[in-house]
Amino acid sequence: MRFGPGMLFPKPRLSRLSTQTLLGAGLLAGLSGLPAARAQTPPSPEMALLSLATEASAPEAEGIGFYPLATLPDADAVSTLITATMLQSRAVSTIGAAGPGDSGLTAASAPKQLVLETAFELTGGQDQPLGLRQGGQDLSPQDFGPGIAALASGFGPGDQAAAVAVMSDPQDLFPGQIGPLREMLGVSDFGLWVLLIAPGPEAEARSACAAPLARAVTLSLLAGVADRPAFGDGDGATSFAEAETFVTRSLTRALARDTGCPGAYAVVFDHGGEAAAPVLQHDSPVYIPALQADLTLEEFEAEFLAAGTDPAPIRAYLDSCRFCPTAPQLEARLTEIDRRAAQAAIEDQIWTRITSAPENAARLQVYLDRCELCAHRTEAEETLARLAAKAEAAEAESRLYAKLAASFDLEGLRDYVESCVTCEHVEAARARIAEIEADAAYDAEAEALEQAIRARDTDAIRAWIEDCAYCDRRPQAEAALDDLARRAELAGPCLRAAAVSQLGGPRLLSDIDQAAARAACDAALAAFPNDPAFLTISGRIAQAAGDTAAARQAYEAGIAAGVPMAHGLAGYMLFDPAEGDGAPDYDRAEELGLAGAALGDWLSQQLLVLLYSQNFIDGKGADDAFAVAETVAAEGDPVSQYFLGFFFLRGDGPSGRPDPEAAREWLKHSVDAGYVPAMTLLAETLETAVAQEPEAATEAAALYLDALYEDDRLALEKLTTQLRERNRAVVRAVQSRLQEAGVYRGALDGLPGPGTINAVEAYAALPDN
Repeated sequence: MRFGPGMLFPKPRLSRLSTQTLLGAGLLAGLSGLPAARAQTPPSPEMALLSLATEASAPEAEGIGFYPLATLPDADAVSTLITATMLQSRAVSTIGAAGPGDSGLTAASAPKQLVLETAFELTGGQDQPLGLRQGGQDLSPQDFGPGIAALASGFGPGDQAAAVAVMSDPQDLFPGQIGPLREMLGVSDFGLWVLLIAPGPEAEARSACAAPLARAVTLSLLAGVADRPAFGDGDGATSFAEAETFVTRSLTRALARDTGCPGAYAVVFDHGGEAAAPVLQHDSPVYIPALQADLTLEEFEAEFLAAGTDPAPIRAYLDSCRFCPTAPQLEARLTEIDRRAAQAAIEDQIWTRITSAPENAARLQVYLDRCELCAHRTEAEETLARLAAKAEAAEAESRLYAKLAASFDLEGLRDYVESCVTCEHVEAARARIAEIEADAAYDAEAEALEQAIRARDTDAIRAWIEDCAYCDRRPQAEAALDDLARRAELAGPCLRAAAVSQLGGPRLLSDIDQAAARAACDAALAAFPNDPAFLTISGRIAQAAGDTAAARQAYEAGIAAGVPMAHGLAGYMLFDPAEGDGAPDYDRAEELGLAGAALGDWLSQQLLVLLYSQNFIDGKGADDAFAVAETVAAEGDPVSQYFLGFFFLRGDGPSGRPDPEAAREWLKHSVDAGYVPAMTLLAETLETAVAQEPEAATEAAALYLDALYEDDRLALEKLTTQLRERNRAVVRAVQSRLQEAGVYRGALDGLPGPGTINAVEAYAALPDN
């Protein structure tokens, strides 16, 4: 509440007041014993805070002189009291020449501006005159106002800047006594009076609550907060308008909060001058650390929140701030945020209506033309674009469907059904698809692809892609080709490591590098977990490791899936079972061998040769073995070529007589394919022909030593324990080769002596062997 000009009245003659005491023991005593001078005396503060009849303590501040008084002093004692107060408030004072009755304190010792904080209670009412009670003393308004003026003027020639008072009003007298109170305060010469009024029966509690608010306002004015850019113009002086604005905003917010003083209110008394006239000059700095810290933090937070869009932290700040710089701007920001939220809600309702109805381009366009925030602009624009595209697509789809239906393009029709936009002809397309799928030619084309995929026949799949008529399974065919390419990439290392020799793997189980094979085949199985060929090869690795149960299980899976080598591998386990696996089962071995042979497995046919040649199968004999071996030998199987050569040597051929020439031919094929046992047998065959073909001795010796180099035990026996049975020309050729190898130093005499045998054994033990 503010009371305007016309409140000031001429000062009445001072009435005599009873003498009061100063706060603090000994303030009047000991005036003759001033403190000793200090090495350096700080300048006297230009700003004085006179605390009259309050319980406030000296503020922690720099640049403020604090002068507490318990009560308003008698007019005659004012000068002495103030002199004592000023003397005792500083270490050293300067006292110059003066006339009678003058203290002689220099002007430099007096503050330039005075701010008053005080408290009193309104009394009277009913038939009693208006009074004031302050510090236990009852005063009349006619005494209080002049007494304050006398007290203030006693501090020297400085300005009476501002006064802040807490007024207890238990009888609610203030509203009816504004005039007398305005007259009382007007004579004090303070440019600004701020009253915090604690009315009603709870006046005492409200006064206690209002006291910290009054102190906060007082210190803020002293520190020049009202002149800071957030509240004023920052020109170094707090004008009445700036002070009024700051006080009004500060107390309005503080009293309105839950932690404020319920029922208390405040008024500002106008000084009657220009609003721009200065109330406080801030020529010398006043520093209040706690106030400065709070204000700086609030200014930082206010600047940060000014750009925010979340109303919650702004409201929290305004509900808790002490100084609240830029509060109007933040409140305006809140208003804008709330307005935008309301507008957003309206636009959301409009958008809900648009989206809940059938899509309508005209309504979407109106939304885009009229929206302010346009939260759904992107969706609206995308929908408009889609509707436009849909209209264009409808015509294009009609033309496309007509073309696909006329050309019986099954793949194209399916793509149309899956990807159409308007889908006006989708049912007709489905009917056309069903018609095509019912065609026998379509079924035959689909079955041909399935057979090619099952057979892993890359060429057949490629041919299907080139020749298909309906081609709706082209993606499946292309995926199968990709799968087969990937499988082939992984299959190579696995086949070389552990598959049968027909597929490029080691012939003997003992030749398998189990660790390398397991790594290669595990990688293949990881990519193709149920691939029966890879499972079969993993069984061969298990068999090499002695795990016949795992091997048998893997071979059975391969047999069920039609893997050719699985038949031969399983058949050999039955033909020559491992220890503890029971007796041989030749009949089941033959059954598996026949099935594998039908699938082109060489190992299965080798098994049949063994079964028939050794008469393990009733009704089958050497002729049957020869027939099987002859067929597979022609396909390039080196083992069957070896068998066939052996059969020709034994006379099991068509003529019924030994045929060394035919034997040599097939054994040479086997040797050229790298089959080591064929080397020794071919060497023996050549050895028998040395008399007619002398050059055969050198070839036979080379074959014996090559077989020995490959660790063939039969070759070792032929050249050691059976060396005496060798042709001397062959022995001589062997000695020559051993000499070249550096293991023989004897004569090249063709004699099978110990030196030659020792050299053979040394050759067999060479590291490279």
